[in-house]
Amino acid sequence: YFWRWSLWKAFEAHGDGPGIVALITGNSWLDGPGFMGLRQLVREVADEGWVIDLGGDNKGAVADQNIFAIETPVAVVILVRDGATDRTRPATMHYRKIEGDRAGKLAQLAAIAETAAHADAQDPFAGEWTPVPNGWREPLVPPTGDAAWMAMPALTDLMPWQQPGCKFNRLWPIAVDAESLERRWRRFVSSPTEPERKAQLERGQSPDAARETLFQTANSGRSIYTAVGTLPRLADLRADAAHRPIVRYGYRSFDRQYAFSDPRMAKTDSPALWQAISKSQVFLATMTSDPLGPGPAVVSSSAVPDLHYFCGRGGKDILPLYRDADCQAPNVTQGLLATLATEISIPLPTPEDLAAYIYAMLATPHYQQRFAVELGTAGPRVPITARADLWQEAVTIGRRLIWLHTYAERFRDPADGRGPQVPKVKGLGWSVQVHTMPDSGDQIRYEPETSQLHVGDGVITGVRSDVWTFSVSGMQVVAKWLGYRTRRGAGRAASSPNPLDKERPTKWVDEWNDELLDLLRVLTLTVEGWPGQAALIDRICEGPLLAASELPAPTPESRKPPVTEAQES
Repeated sequence: YFWRWSLWKAFEAHGDGPGIVALITGNSWLDGPGFMGLRQLVREVADEGWVIDLGGDNKGAVADQNIFAIETPVAVVILVRDGATDRTRPATMHYRKIEGDRAGKLAQLAAIAETAAHADAQDPFAGEWTPVPNGWREPLVPPTGDAAWMAMPALTDLMPWQQPGCKFNRLWPIAVDAESLERRWRRFVSSPTEPERKAQLERGQSPDAARETLFQTANSGRSIYTAVGTLPRLADLRADAAHRPIVRYGYRSFDRQYAFSDPRMAKTDSPALWQAISKSQVFLATMTSDPLGPGPAVVSSSAVPDLHYFCGRGGKDILPLYRDADCQAPNVTQGLLATLATEISIPLPTPEDLAAYIYAMLATPHYQQRFAVELGTAGPRVPITARADLWQEAVTIGRRLIWLHTYAERFRDPADGRGPQVPKVKGLGWSVQVHTMPDSGDQIRYEPETSQLHVGDGVITGVRSDVWTFSVSGMQVVAKWLGYRTRRGAGRAASSPNPLDKERPTKWVDEWNDELLDLLRVLTLTVEGWPGQAALIDRICEGPLLAASELPAPTPESRKPPVTEAQES
């Protein structure tokens, strides 16, 4: 909003003529997908511009010190117009990245200021600047990859429908166990609405908190009075009202929790995701609008994923394998599978083959390590081999990984060793069962000397150190999983004042014994395969690759979410 007002004031409100705008703001608009219109306007109304990217993302996968006492990155942007507006020619933009700690960044800024003060008046920005793409809506930052990287197809050009995950915008509809959700629902529907509560107070009664308060309406997008489809309003429910189904929910990478399958509780329920769920659906998750940190660049889920599923942060990062529950409309660019068959000389691949190949390439830290510089510009790309033998090897690895990462719920093939259960790992198991539920994460610790994981008074042996440290873009998976299963909980749940959020397990849930072992088994088998996976990626990248220009391009229609039942009605 500051940028839009400033552009109007300097360049539009007073007609054509010279003008300057210089602001220090958050830098998300430089390349974020939601700011394409703003970038186009900048290129229309200015003649030339300079971007000084100061970074400073302390919440990202790779911490970067900010020059201000804030957590989000910032940039200085200066826009200049010399005379009449020529909206047919995009402004020439220049970019410079300032790196280092806070003191180092300030010193570099001082050097730029000194250069500008002593330079020729016609060139106040003397020095080294990097040009940026000049397309109207292109990012105002230069791509970090070389020509070989840019020639690879973007992941979102192979699977064009990308979707934000589900956003409830309140904690209580999600829980680590189904019983807590049952209790929360009973308390919720037993509570009075605000008019009922006022009437009870007038009668001298002491009612529970109002249903509106428990729901947490503020900034939620929906209230208990919102009509959603044909469902009754939450405000109209009686105390004996039944709840909608409680289902598995992909809360964080490798963490299956529970949630109400109820759009009335969500701010952004992503109905197309819920409508596309099936026993064959697989949701891939990555980071498409923020740089990837160390760890796998893609994870998977068999359940509808949360907005922040990937690593506790997220945006438009979910790529379903299918657009429908019948699995008749794969989320694959039209003509791509046939083109791959022709170019690689392989039988016509299935949508599952493509997902498996992508997974083999991206679901390993080696991909992020090999392309760390290139991934500084958000959005993973996929190296696609032109060799049939390497294609098949990758598909085999990817199928096994998706089977593991969905806890043996997807990509089953008993003939190939992929049965209905996660395989056991020799030496990994409980030596002492949990009797007392941990109060907080302080009662969870890992001993690398003994390979033991202590969970309250319980002990698991045979836990590898690289399993304990397994992270997805900065989110430590095992520690995060366990933190949610303490008396206090983790994140906002630990400090939430909402009585519904305080309805939590008070003892260790028996099913968590097996689920924790399954998590550790999955991660153990995953890291055991990393060396072979890394070697395969290197062989593929050093061999012949298919360029994006050789593959079909997605249509704008294929990028849109499928029409939901509510929209049809």
